[in-house]
Amino acid sequence: VPPFLTYFHFDKDGNKQPDVPIFSMVRPSFLHDFAITKSYAIFADIQIGMNPMEMIFGGGSPVGAEDRRAHV
Repeated sequence: VPPFLTYFHFDKDGNKQPDVPIFSMVRPSFLHDFAITKSYAIFADIQIGMNPMEMIFGGGSPVGAEDRRAHV
């Protein structure tokens, strides 16, 4: 169920700030790397995704690649 990515940060006093849903991620993904600067947070939307329902209902792998998403 979207959002599949939620961004948040802590203020200078250590208080968690409100979550910001990122709706441009259209499916669960193996998101383990990201970049942060003073002004930006960058998350890569890679072609390797998760589809646990495929394993549960179709007997397939919960992980797969979407070849059509491969681009630079």
